[in-house]
Amino acid sequence: MNERIKELVRQCWDHQTNHLDAEKFAELMIKEFETVAKNPRWYFPEQQDGWRDPINCICKEMKKHFGVEK
Repeated sequence: MNERIKELVRQCWDHQTNHLDAEKFAELMIKEFETVAKNPRWYFPEQQDGWRDPINCICKEMKKHFGVEK
């Protein structure tokens, strides 16, 4: 698990119940996805890879962002 995911888990850990707040974690993950997907480099012609194939480029960037190999 990469450091960004660990940080999101820390933000969602409920110390009173000693459990992860799954709803808050899901919300933070979606916000993180949005931040990566809204990166302006996907929407300008000079960034040819993102321009031609934005979905695959964004998916690849998400995997890199979260440290997921496959």
